[in-house]
Amino acid sequence: MKRSIIISLIVSGSLLALGIILFITAMAISGFKFAEVFTTASYDTVTHDINDDFDSISINTTTADVKILPSKNGTTRVVCPDNKKLTHIVEVTDGALSIEGNDERRWFDHLSIVNNNSPEISVYLPKEEYEALSIDLATGDVRVGKFTFSSVNIEVTTGDVECLASSVGEIKIHATTGDIGVSGASAGSIDLKSTSGLVNIFAITSDGNINIKSTTGKSILTKVACKNLTINSGSGDSKMKNVIVSETISIDKTTGDVEFDACDAADLKIKVTTGSVEGTLLTGKVFITHTTTGDIEVPRTIIGGICEITTTTGDVEIEISK
Repeated sequence: MKRSIIISLIVSGSLLALGIILFITAMAISGFKFAEVFTTASYDTVTHDINDDFDSISINTTTADVKILPSKNGTTRVVCPDNKKLTHIVEVTDGALSIEGNDERRWFDHLSIVNNNSPEISVYLPKEEYEALSIDLATGDVRVGKFTFSSVNIEVTTGDVECLASSVGEIKIHATTGDIGVSGASAGSIDLKSTSGLVNIFAITSDGNINIKSTTGKSILTKVACKNLTINSGSGDSKMKNVIVSETISIDKTTGDVEFDACDAADLKIKVTTGSVEGTLLTGKVFITHTTTGDIEVPRTIIGGICEITTTTGDVEIEISK
């Protein structure tokens, strides 16, 4: 074996041994607590007491879970996670509560194998009704409690969104990667968009339209009433139970099944490339159906609205509830 190769092996072995010694030393100093060794970020909890009046709320930050919760003592408080490289500016300006993140971290500041200290912004509100709510978040989950806003606009790149709030106007929630849940509320209209994630709507009433758009993900709607319902997805099943639409249900998807359980609309227009359409409707329809590969079983009713169902590969099986 050449002398240079032997020297390289000796150096590599020495560095490996040194690394093991340093690792064991670090673990011993921390009492063998992995979180203290591998966590690169720690945060201090900073509480802001808000005494000024405001109607609107705006939150714009990079990495944090965000919670909008009722206040238990009738005061407004904002609790933020801060450190030397991530701070939050909390102030009331022109009748709006603003929470703005100032993130000076670099990529290596985000490295962490174990992190039990997830940053979280908590906003405690004393009133039940407010004007606009706007949340713009890069990474983190969002939970909005039972309030009423004039409008709700939530943008999340990576994270789940749970909204229990009502809106006089629109509830707009867009998440690139993450689940979206809207429940127990009313809205003028609802616009939900998820690239990858579940969309779940439960116990919702809307005087306007509900639009759902997803690339990859399932949509589940239960106890929903609205004017028009539109679902546009690339892949993923759509399941609906007790969904009542006064005008039109329109569904266009590439891959995925569509299932109705005691649902109805004046008209239905469903187009699926690969997937079946089945379930029960509440009232009779005039059925216009087509499938390239699959079976068709629909009632031979000649009164009611139009129910047009087209699939390339999949069965069509619809019944009318008695």
